[in-house]
Amino acid sequence: LIDKQAIHSSFEIVIQLGNLANEYIDLNAPWTLRKTDLVRMNAVLYTLMECIRVIAIYIQPLVPTSAGKILDTLNISGNERSFAHATAEFALKSGNAINEPQVIFPRLAD
Repeated sequence: LIDKQAIHSSFEIVIQLGNLANEYIDLNAPWTLRKTDLVRMNAVLYTLMECIRVIAIYIQPLVPTSAGKILDTLNISGNERSFAHATAEFALKSGNAINEPQVIFPRLAD
């Protein structure tokens, strides 16, 4: 869709992916798993981080600075940020450190 410059349609799909990630975190409740199953908690958090990585790659054409901050936080090198890198081959590696999270989209004042 992006190659066809169907920006609106492509962004809708990315929004759907974000919504699915929200459902996933609600269903799996890693904050509860922390008390009962650390292995599962780590798997859930990894899945979410990988989803965030892919979303950040796909939103770069629309919000390049914000997407860049997300990818910087995940320690994704500058040469692994193209659409071709939004695949399992370039997935986050276990044990990779991430940077201190920062505010990406600040709240708007009332």
